[in-house]
Amino acid sequence: MTGYGEKRILTEKVEIFLQIKTLNHRFLQIKLTYSEAIPYKWEKKIESLIKDKIKRGQVEVNLKINRKGASFFQIKPNIELASKYYKALISLSKNLGLKKPVNLSHLLTFSGIIEVEESEQEKIEKLIKQAVKESLKKVLETREKEGRKHLESILECIEEIESRIPEIEREAPLSQDLYREKIKEDLLQVLKENINSTTANQIATLITRGDIKEELVRFLSHLDQLKKTLQEKEPVGKKINFILQELTREINTMGVKSNSFLISRLVVEIKDNLERIREQAYNLE
Repeated sequence: MTGYGEKRILTEKVEIFLQIKTLNHRFLQIKLTYSEAIPYKWEKKIESLIKDKIKRGQVEVNLKINRKGASFFQIKPNIELASKYYKALISLSKNLGLKKPVNLSHLLTFSGIIEVEESEQEKIEKLIKQAVKESLKKVLETREKEGRKHLESILECIEEIESRIPEIEREAPLSQDLYREKIKEDLLQVLKENINSTTANQIATLITRGDIKEELVRFLSHLDQLKKTLQEKEPVGKKINFILQELTREINTMGVKSNSFLISRLVVEIKDNLERIREQAYNLE
């Protein structure tokens, strides 16, 4: 399902803008774009928050971070480490009899003496997390609203299908009786011939043709399963597609086996509604 949500957060030192758009897709795909490189753990956290709420669809995330000034960075000396290096250099200088005194430039050659910390990093991470959660909330609201519309359309299609079942149930026995009368002469002619495996298969085909009771029972069972599935709370998109495959298989078999023009027309109408359900189900999670 399609959805949209965004959140803008302003502080004295940073502006965060996060936008989430969702599009239809068979599987879950997350695409992240940033105005600047962000730590890997932030990226994984954003993906985790999305996966917790969305199970299917293409999710596009656009994150913009606007830093105000250079106050994000704290530069401070590591006094404890510098003292240890200084004492070590003094001791080394005395032992080696060096006359040149130890000074600051010597200490700065060692890593860790001056530390640069991004003091606001944790705060920014929390702000991004907040922006993702609030944007996702808006996305889910729009997806839920759209989902209700798709569900209504699917239920209307199911009603259309169910309205045609009684006609098939009335017509099937009548058409089968007419068919039996029609093939009686053909069967008598076949029975006069020597019966072999080919002839036996022809007789079996003639006898079963027109009998769609089993297919109709299975079709109604799958249709009932579809209605129950639509009431479930968890994602049902893939499950619905599987049920639709079974419904299509049964209705196709009914169309092939039936000898009634009326049933053939009803089969076409039912298949049309099944295709409409399939299109709507593609939008469901």
